[in-house]
Amino acid sequence: MLWLPAIFWSGCQSGPGPREVATNFLQAVLNSNYTQAKKYATRDSESLLNALASLTGALPPAERDKIKNSRITIRDVQVKGDLATVTYVNSAEDKSETLNLKKEDGQWKVAFTKDYVLPELDSENGDSTNNILLQDTSSKPGKQDSSR
Repeated sequence: MLWLPAIFWSGCQSGPGPREVATNFLQAVLNSNYTQAKKYATRDSESLLNALASLTGALPPAERDKIKNSRITIRDVQVKGDLATVTYVNSAEDKSETLNLKKEDGQWKVAFTKDYVLPELDSENGDSTNNILLQDTSSKPGKQDSSR
């Protein structure tokens, strides 16, 4: 009867969780295996991964070896519904970074898009909705608080 919970548990799983997906994605990128990385990424991540593959191919061999030999350590995983954030450290850079994941067709996938990789690009161009929402207009001259 001990096997019954194991069968029930395995039936409830819908593929690898955020930690495993992030680890597999990052390891594939470090190994310059972008075909494998795409298996762990959202559909809208494909074009950026293609661009990254082209850039990686242009790196000097010593730089490619440094990337390939680095190690990833997952520090934290936060899940909120169909979204997850994985915090990791890459030994080559020795700083914490985050990777966003979301469920796509019931499977966890890395959301590796321009908005994730270069968020400051959108804010410099004034295209970021988040920047509009975060602006504090209460202390700007000419603005009056109508709630008073």
